[in-house]
Amino acid sequence: MNASAEPDELTTILTAALNSGLNDYGSQHGLPPLRWTLSSSELVDVEGAHPDAEYHPDAEPLIVRWAELLGAHELGDGEEDGSRMWDATVSGKINLSLFCITDREAHDRANAAWAN
Repeated sequence: MNASAEPDELTTILTAALNSGLNDYGSQHGLPPLRWTLSSSELVDVEGAHPDAEYHPDAEPLIVRWAELLGAHELGDGEEDGSRMWDATVSGKINLSLFCITDREAHDRANAAWAN
């Protein structure tokens, strides 16, 4: 990779590699792919969601299966905001988060209340 690569180009390359690697791993365990994205804070955050939408009808069972495969633990119960989230830390440096919306209307209401 040349030194003049733009940050957006690098993000595209890293995201493609991340998606390919994690989805290949899931495929080896009989799971359909997720859409993986990168974000960062003190840890590198890798976020997994249904490839079509977090509120896709198949999102919850798919995310549950991925969470089980990755040994992730569920955060809260999500009933109030219509969502479920799981978290796992790899080697103390990479945080894997999995997210799905279980009730789109409740989730939209919770987001609207949070924004106010």
